[in-house]
Amino acid sequence: RLSPLFMGRAAAVRAQTKGKTDAKKAKVNAFYGKKIIMAVKQGGSPDPQANRQLAELIKAAKINNVPADNISRAIKRASEKDAGDFSEATFEAYGHGGASFIINVLSDNSNRCTADVKLAVSKNNGKIAESGSVLFMYDFKGKIEIPSEVDEEELLMAAIDNDVDDME
Repeated sequence: RLSPLFMGRAAAVRAQTKGKTDAKKAKVNAFYGKKIIMAVKQGGSPDPQANRQLAELIKAAKINNVPADNISRAIKRASEKDAGDFSEATFEAYGHGGASFIINVLSDNSNRCTADVKLAVSKNNGKIAESGSVLFMYDFKGKIEIPSEVDEEELLMAAIDNDVDDME
């Protein structure tokens, strides 16, 4: 009789696929956890009825299959006095060929965040730009969230349905 270590290639493929899926879920759950903490602290209330931003985040988290337990834990953590204070930051950069980038980050440690973004940009032959040197070229019109794998026609139809001015 073989031990579980010799279950074959199919088991290894399943384990690898499960690992990738779990990593994606963990990333999404952590993102919404941080955003919920930030919304509770900014809105001043852990009650979604009184905090509109929190209510919208909870709705978005449920759409992205974040477990209700994770949502309630994030709200509870934000209500505690010693909870980390998350903040958003925007970096502007130029990449290869003069391509402009706007990098939005959410972190509890702004110094570490700044260092990580600068390192990532410089490793990829980019340059951090002065504040306002990239943002002036763009107008924020809105945000459309779609699944990572989508047909181009479906994407075009979603854009048309939302009155998009331009799509690249």
